[in-house]
Amino acid sequence: MFLKRFVFVNWGNIPNLEFELGPVNLFSGGNGSGKTTGADAIQTVMTAAHENLFQYNPGQDETTQRGRGGKRVRTLASYVLGCDDGSYARLDPSDGYLAAVFHPTKGEPGDPFTALIGVRAWLDTSGRNTVARQDELVFLILPEEQLTLGDLIQERPDGRHIQPLDQLQTQLIRRFGQRHVEKYDTKKA
Repeated sequence: MFLKRFVFVNWGNIPNLEFELGPVNLFSGGNGSGKTTGADAIQTVMTAAHENLFQYNPGQDETTQRGRGGKRVRTLASYVLGCDDGSYARLDPSDGYLAAVFHPTKGEPGDPFTALIGVRAWLDTSGRNTVARQDELVFLILPEEQLTLGDLIQERPDGRHIQPLDQLQTQLIRRFGQRHVEKYDTKKA
């Protein structure tokens, strides 16, 4: 299997978009252009957001999150809220999605599928420092389905709206059928 498409919704400061990947991919750009943010998104899906398996990339020449030169520690919740060194792009509770669409390599048996992580995050301003907090974390596998950005963002007469996390599974079952939407309650599953 290879990663063919990646969908970002409310992830860091990357616009909500679909990104098609090829057999070989190169992330390049200047400092602050989103290379690490994109790589962290892929890593999050590939490890089911299991913090013990990885650390979000703390930056060049820094070995730990605590040594980020005064910058805030990157977390799943802070990525969903669009944190950029203490200022947040999304101040209200927000849902974020990362979807990875996998395809079999040439000659490999199997069908395409989508792995999806959904996160609800909010900004805690009760203490001296604002802190991104995580409320919900949802893991879905969609066998034989290839999610697109349109499956996670609804077009309405008043504009584009992100599918609420608490309604996502129901909406996907309506669209693809029960056997095409598998929910996992734990990272280990």
